[in-house]
Amino acid sequence: IHNLGLPPATPRAGQEVALGADYVPVDRAPVAHIPLRRIADGERVMVAFADHRQLAPHPSIRLPAAYLVTRHAREVGELLARHGLQFEVLARSAHRVSGTAAPASSALQPHDLTVAEGALRVPTAQPDGLLVPLLLEALSACNLVAHAEHDGLARDVQGDGRRAPVP
Repeated sequence: IHNLGLPPATPRAGQEVALGADYVPVDRAPVAHIPLRRIADGERVMVAFADHRQLAPHPSIRLPAAYLVTRHAREVGELLARHGLQFEVLARSAHRVSGTAAPASSALQPHDLTVAEGALRVPTAQPDGLLVPLLLEALSACNLVAHAEHDGLARDVQGDGRRAPVP
């Protein structure tokens, strides 16, 4: 959006966000008519095409205030910086945070996690903050696990499959 000169929207903690969508068949047989020029004589003709542009969003997640990256922080920090995302390197030796690791529809309970010095805290309330869950959320089709060059890194970042959003 900010390529159009508009300011980027800043997401809010608790906001429900779909991290992807799939094309799905539509119930009816829609047709789009598109004006084209015939090559042979340059005449403008209307051509009918099947129109299958219906999207079904993936289940949404409740956006946490922040994500914590506990392993390979330097490499992940470099990737976040390349995308212009803000993050904080935690300087104290241990931090205890509470949060849930749950999609919006889940009933998982909060859990505690002790985080070592050097971990990254990546807030979602920042310009382009919706990129944060796209890169760090396990449910995202664009997460680090989805890219071969980050395969081993992402498996460790995801750890035991739990993420610890900061309340």
